[in-house]
Amino acid sequence: MFEECQCRCKFQFSLESSRLIEIDHSNPLKMISKTITDSIETMGIYCFGQRKMIKSVTKTILDVNEVDFESNHFYLFVIVKQYKENFTADIADIIKNRTNGKYTVTILLQTNKSLFQKSRDQQYFFYQVMQKAQLIFQSNAKPPCLIFDEIPIRNINSTKRYIHQRNGIKNIFSEAEAMDNGNATKVNIFMMHIVVEQMCLELIRVFLGYTPNHFSLSYLFDLCEYFTPLTSEIFPRQTDKDKLLLKLLSCNMSSLRHGAMDEVPRHDYEVLSNRYYEFIERADKLIANELERLQNGNITLNN
Repeated sequence: MFEECQCRCKFQFSLESSRLIEIDHSNPLKMISKTITDSIETMGIYCFGQRKMIKSVTKTILDVNEVDFESNHFYLFVIVKQYKENFTADIADIIKNRTNGKYTVTILLQTNKSLFQKSRDQQYFFYQVMQKAQLIFQSNAKPPCLIFDEIPIRNINSTKRYIHQRNGIKNIFSEAEAMDNGNATKVNIFMMHIVVEQMCLELIRVFLGYTPNHFSLSYLFDLCEYFTPLTSEIFPRQTDKDKLLLKLLSCNMSSLRHGAMDEVPRHDYEVLSNRYYEFIERADKLIANELERLQNGNITLNN
């Protein structure tokens, strides 16, 4: 109980002090790792990728003709002593707000214990990260440790079983949405949400060998962008309208527990529906091609 209260206090302090800490732009990962370690007992942090985004706006009638904004998105693998619900989203928001959007993160949060409990397919991903990624923090008292008798390899059969399970869920909701005569309600949007979520989970498992433990659509889209531009192409998040459509698609089941199943604007529904079907079609092709590539690359098929 004491440890839980202490952890909560640390996290609340990081929220309240987020604007008080000076940012060292020459070493943003130092600031990011400190933000994380101040909020949760951390054993190790690895940076396994970075994505730069540059926005340039030309304004011919103003004295300043061009406005540039560069943001950096980091992919972090964080090993902690104890898992904390919603920490992934909360700490990402703190970092984004603290840096005014200049630095953002996608965090893959795992306990040290879970590293040993996950399937061999995921241990392949853990091994790749811990061997090849940039180590930006390691606890002196409790460093992360993952011992292998042999180098892990991809388990294609396990991945195929995972895809089969996701497809079963997708098919149920796809058929239900199709049978509803195209009604534009929150229920229809929620069914699209489930199918898109399951599709993202398939993509992540096939391309990375990893299964996330955080499931918001914006988070899954960011993780998919690590290996494909598909989600950013079909579900852009640049304009206010883009963000409104994503918010609509991200509706939670809890929104259906009270009141009527509200109609949504027909035009918004049609735009989302078109993007939804395009995403499913293109994602299925990506998955099939990647599975074929893995199998043709002499990857051992394990049972």
